Amino acid sequence: MKKTIILFVCTFFISFLSVNGREITISSATSLKSVVEKLILEYNKKNEQLKINVNYGSSGTLRKQIENGAEIDIVLFADKENLQKLEKQGLIENRERKFKVLNSLIFVGNKPLDKKGVLGLCEAKVVPLGNYSMEALSNKKYKKIYEDLRENTVIVRDFREVLNGLENENIDYGILYKTEIKHLVKSYVLFEIDSDTHSEIEYSFGVVRQEESKNKNNIEVEKIYEFLNSEQSEKIFQEFGFKIEKI
Repeated sequence: MKKTIILFVCTFFISFLSVNGREITISSATSLKSVVEKLILEYNKKNEQLKINVNYGSSGTLRKQIENGAEIDIVLFADKENLQKLEKQGLIENRERKFKVLNSLIFVGNKPLDKKGVLGLCEAKVVPLGNYSMEALSNKKYKKIYEDLRENTVIVRDFREVLNGLENENIDYGILYKTEIKHLVKSYVLFEIDSDTHSEIEYSFGVVRQEESKNKNNIEVEKIYEFLNSEQSEKIFQEFGFKIEKI
């Protein structure tokens, strides 16, 4: 009888550890922070025992981390190019997508555009917003604006530095994603940037290919990817101002 009880307690303890020890890691573009937090909150309502670790950063930096072997299960980028680069290297699993997540750009300032001031831009080739911004400013529609501000342009790390710089009046003008409108207090939208002046702003997400020995939570990864591809996920993205286009 004693052995049976001990065996039962040990079995229960091992089961408890295996259930409560489950965790996965998601890497996400910083511009998706608010929506990712909501997605995880909703997912955990039915999966309370799963620990989800999230690493935020610029899309280019996240891609390099995966290329260097970082143990990441799912990645969300602010563009599709970084995901495509990983796909070509065989580092992302080929999965079906049911919809596109899209965004647009706004030119923001804390004073009228006819006044001289400092323009803050994200670094191109590292941050997708920097690439989209430079494409737009190189277009003939906005080239004159950039030429007038070029001498007083500063390069910042990411979109949050643009937003904070505008709100703290450290910079006078900047380009942000339209989904950041709700965070503007002191600064305001001077104009929306035409979508035909830059590449389509399409977010992308995928499952990182893992060695079999490292892929301990593949069932959980499958479930989360399925959730990210669901109608509930679509509605959450829309709630935060993203556009959804069915594939």
